[in-house]
Amino acid sequence: ATSDELTNINIYPYFLRPIVSDSAQGSMLADVCFQYGWSNVIAINTYDTYGTFGIDSFISRANELDINIDARLVFEGIHDKEGILQAIAYLKESPVNIVVIYAGGLHISTFLAYAKQEGVVLDDRWIFLGSEDFHTSAGTYLEGALKTATAIDESFTGADFEGFISILPSFDRNKPEFVEYKSILDANGYESVT
Repeated sequence: ATSDELTNINIYPYFLRPIVSDSAQGSMLADVCFQYGWSNVIAINTYDTYGTFGIDSFISRANELDINIDARLVFEGIHDKEGILQAIAYLKESPVNIVVIYAGGLHISTFLAYAKQEGVVLDDRWIFLGSEDFHTSAGTYLEGALKTATAIDESFTGADFEGFISILPSFDRNKPEFVEYKSILDANGYESVT
C-alpha cells in the first residue's frame, strides 16, 4: 500500500502505512543519485499509476538537486516487448549508465530479461536502481520473478539480478535502506537472491 492516494486522512482516516509512499520513494532514489554524485540519469517507468507517480516524484526531486534526466523512457508493462526493446536500444546508445526504473517487480524482471538478451547486463557498465516493489517481488517471490524472466530468456538466472539496487520497505523516511542483489546457492543447490 504505497499509493499516495491513501495518504488523504479525510478519506482514509484509519489507514496506517507500513512503508513510505511512492512519491517518497521516488525522492529517495534521487537523493541516492545525488549522494553518489550521479549527475546524469535515465528514468524508466511503466505506463501505469505506480510507475508514473513514482518516476514523476523522482524527476521532480532530481530537478531540485540539479540531476540531469537524459531521457524518460516508458513501456506499457510485461507484454510491451516493443516498448521494452526501444528503451534498451536507447540504453545501449547512451553514454549515461545510471538507470532508475520505477515499475512493478515482475515488469522489472521482464525488462531485465530482455536487456540480457540485448547485451545490457548488470555489470560495471550499468547501475540500475528501483523501488521497493522489485525487492518485494524478487526478494520474496524469486520463483515468480525468475519464471517471468526465463520465459523470455531461458539462460536467465538469479545471478542476472545481481547488482540491482532496490529500496527496502522502511518505516523511517529519513533513513532509507537499500539492498543490492547477490545470487547464492544453498546447500541443496537452490538459487536465492539476497
